[in-house]
Amino acid sequence: MSDTVIAAIITTMGGLLAALLVHYLSNKKRTRPEPPVSTSHPKPSLEIIKHDNVKLPPERFLPSPSLLKHSDIVKAIESQPPFQRDKVHESFIGSRVRWNTKLTSISHYGDSVSVLAEIPDGEPGCLFCITDQSKAQVFNLLPEGTPFSVTGTIKQISKYEVDLTDCSFDLLNELNKVE
Repeated sequence: MSDTVIAAIITTMGGLLAALLVHYLSNKKRTRPEPPVSTSHPKPSLEIIKHDNVKLPPERFLPSPSLLKHSDIVKAIESQPPFQRDKVHESFIGSRVRWNTKLTSISHYGDSVSVLAEIPDGEPGCLFCITDQSKAQVFNLLPEGTPFSVTGTIKQISKYEVDLTDCSFDLLNELNKVE
C-alpha cells in the first residue's frame, strides 16, 4: 500500500471516530433523566439568609421539611435581622411536618376540631392541630398527656404557638413516648 492510501484510511477512520463520539455524547445528554419536580409544597426558601453569623449548609443538604423541628424553625427565624424575619417566617408556611407531642385538650368549632398539644422538644407553648372531627376521633376516650404523633401543614408558627392544618394523628406506643 502506498503512503497516500494509508493516510486516506487513517483520516477516514479519524473522521468516523469523531462522528461516533459526537453522536454518543449528544445521545447521552438527551437520555439523562431529569430530576423529579415536587408539586406537593414549596421547600422553605433560605436564599435571603445572608447574615454573617448564620452558617447553613447548601440547600441540597437541608433536611426535608418533615424532619424540621420547631426549635430549628424558631432559631432560623430569630437569628435573622428583624427586617428579614417575615420573609424567613413565610418560607416555612405550607411545610409539612411530623412531630411527637402530648395531648392537652380538644375544642370543637362547628365541623372542625382543634386538638391542643404541647410544642415538641419540651418547649413552652401550644400546638394547635386543626382537623375535621372524623380524624380527631382517635382521642375520644384518651386522657390528657397521651403521647401522639401529628402530621400537618404549618399555617402559622411563632416561638410559643404553632397552628397546623390538614392534620392526621397516630398514637404512640410505650417505646415512642414523648419525654
